[in-house]
Amino acid sequence: MDRRTLEQTKQGLHLINVARGGLIDQNALRDALDTGRVRLASLDVTDPEPLPSGHWLYTHPSVRLTPHISWSGGRSKERLTALIGTNYHRYLAGEPLLNQQHKRR
Repeated sequence: MDRRTLEQTKQGLHLINVARGGLIDQNALRDALDTGRVRLASLDVTDPEPLPSGHWLYTHPSVRLTPHISWSGGRSKERLTALIGTNYHRYLAGEPLLNQQHKRR
């Protein structure tokens, strides 16, 4: 989301980012917040992460920061534990593991 993209959004937008902090130009975001183009920004990720002490995102009245935990939700620990157990048994059986990362991709 660069300045041009933010300028083309609907007035009063609530911007939510749970993907990558670098996807949003933070200087452009500040301007969009200050003019009201963006009414609220809920950010689970920032660039850099963690933010340095005193960064404007900490104190801007229209910014809501969360501690990079959007991945978690109800029963996330139980689901992760089940996946690890399943993959352990698949590994022992010589079967392909679930949710593998493909480094070349």
